[in-house]
Amino acid sequence: MSVLLANLYQKYNIHQIVNSGALTDALGDVYEEFVEAIFKDLLTLQSWPANSTEYYIADQILKYLNLNISQISTISSSRKGIPSTLNGGTPKTDICLNIVLVDGLTRLVPLNVKQSTHPKVSFAEYDVATIINDLSITDPKLIFLLEKHQTDASAKNFTPIERAYLRTHLAPHVRNLVRWCITLNAFPTCQDIRYPEYVIRFDLHHPKNNATLGNTFKAVNVYDIEGYIDKIMLNLKGQPRSGGFGTGLSWTYATGSKGKKIQFKG
Repeated sequence: MSVLLANLYQKYNIHQIVNSGALTDALGDVYEEFVEAIFKDLLTLQSWPANSTEYYIADQILKYLNLNISQISTISSSRKGIPSTLNGGTPKTDICLNIVLVDGLTRLVPLNVKQSTHPKVSFAEYDVATIINDLSITDPKLIFLLEKHQTDASAKNFTPIERAYLRTHLAPHVRNLVRWCITLNAFPTCQDIRYPEYVIRFDLHHPKNNATLGNTFKAVNVYDIEGYIDKIMLNLKGQPRSGGFGTGLSWTYATGSKGKKIQFKG
């Protein structure tokens, strides 16, 4: 049981929220504040017991960074001051760590925090014009088929030839599309706080099914972006998933944007 997490569930009255949309928003705040608190400062970082969730998350991030605590002079975390993406979108970075090393070097570490009571979470919801621009897609027929999927809100009206064309000609862009869905940048970035480099994902029990405040999540996993792309695109045997035209994502739409945007879930 994480005392910190239990206190945050109480702070946000999680067990009293009935509306599903309000619950999703509140849980987002809970888990972002939870991760922010883990990296609050060096003394806090050093304080987590070795068997705690907080220690596990911190340890995984530091391993990805090839750092240990003895190399860190100061560390801080913040959810504020993260600018918009290049195309003016809301950044996928939820928290940025600022690490000053004992040798004087500084590391900026942008994190994305995902949480859901459902197996799949929404990654991105954008119109095709934005997608093809950000991925530099120029094939007219591929663009037509993406627009058709957007207008029809599915591939239900695609012929077998159209399905095959979309899969085949999207293939060179697939990995960049998945990366873009996660970070809003089709290409790898380094220490640009607008685009996350690591994902912390919590798979949650629904609060109404919790026996205690401490029984809050089923699992937590920490990924770098390339590892998270692999998780989405590959099955447990390491083979490409067949769904989502090779992306491994579900292509759907959100309420109110049917026919106007494509929503990607995974």
